[in-house]
Amino acid sequence: MYLHKAKEGKGVQKEEWELKAKKLIEGHDIPIENSNVLLLSHLSDFNDGTTLVKEQSGLLFDIFRSYTSAKDTRGAIKALRKYGPREPQLYPAALAYFTSDPRILDEAGPEELADVLKKIDADGLMAPLQVIQTLGSNAVATMGMIKPYLHETITRERREIATNKRQIASFRKETEQKRVEIAELGSKPAVFQAQRCPGCGAPLDLPVVHFLCKHSFHQRCLKINTSAGDGDGGDKTECPVCAANNAAVRAMKRGQEERAERHDLFRDALNKGDERFKTVAQWFGQGVMGAGGLE
Repeated sequence: MYLHKAKEGKGVQKEEWELKAKKLIEGHDIPIENSNVLLLSHLSDFNDGTTLVKEQSGLLFDIFRSYTSAKDTRGAIKALRKYGPREPQLYPAALAYFTSDPRILDEAGPEELADVLKKIDADGLMAPLQVIQTLGSNAVATMGMIKPYLHETITRERREIATNKRQIASFRKETEQKRVEIAELGSKPAVFQAQRCPGCGAPLDLPVVHFLCKHSFHQRCLKINTSAGDGDGGDKTECPVCAANNAAVRAMKRGQEERAERHDLFRDALNKGDERFKTVAQWFGQGVMGAGGLE
């Protein structure tokens, strides 16, 4: 009835009836189903009613799409600002819309395009290559408009590359040092120079237990059973100082082996990731794909 009266009225009278209809739709005890409200709003050209129903139903993308379909750039910007925080994928859609036509880009303005690019970059909503492909599909946006985005992206990528190179160099150096240490343990006699027991802090006196990690303990501090025979191949006592770190390494290795058997996790990561090559590189870098058996 409200919409019928609004359609018949004009000026202030029409606005009053539309306001009553809007308040009725916003109420929690509306006696009409949403589908009927949509139909009546469409038949009466009551756009506010259509938007309200879609908003209540969570159809935020449909609201934005209705503005873009009608080439209503101001309405699209308004919807983007209102619903963007709740529906992040509106920003990639807005980027495609703003750069679809020179007139639309002119209506939106370079500042709005810059804000959309900034949001996409900050939240990682699109990969840089996807952004370039979207911008280049119609050649509407000028280089001056996207230069700040490109500069920030390239600078960040260069920083990441430099950081990765430093990490790789550090890991290679550490790996080489460990290889040299392992080779020396197998070919040269170990020299133990510790003077105090890490267990009790007292000066070392016999009997003493030396570990190849160069830590030395009183035998009594390790509580080794000296009466036990060596029929089992020797004592398996571990250096207490290095035990926690060794346990963490073994747990990491065990986790890699377990993940290597979980092909479903790898497929799930590929499906959810935006960059499949990056996902494969991460799994490979974690040693999952080449995990060997525990010794």
